[in-house]
Amino acid sequence: MMNVNANIAQLNQTVEQLKQRIEILEAEKTKKHVGLDMNPSALWTPKHIARYTGFSYGYVTQHLLKTEDFPPSINRITHTKRQRKLYKAGEIIAYFNKK
Repeated sequence: MMNVNANIAQLNQTVEQLKQRIEILEAEKTKKHVGLDMNPSALWTPKHIARYTGFSYGYVTQHLLKTEDFPPSINRITHTKRQRKLYKAGEIIAYFNKK
């Protein structure tokens, strides 16, 4: 009976340790997204995507945005030769949730 009680105590201790680790991970995840508009209809620049993913801006612009299955930027009529690429936040979030 003592062995069973010892195992239960050890399991309880392990569960508590796991709860603490989960709380830390959740806090880090939330901290990473501070300052981002998480509304699915929000428009994000590559800098927003870098912040959301934790990847560098260079990696996002040089590699990630060029992958075949990455969501396309939105089309805007600006009458300028160069325009900043914008992406729908909901599409980006969904893309990374399925990965």
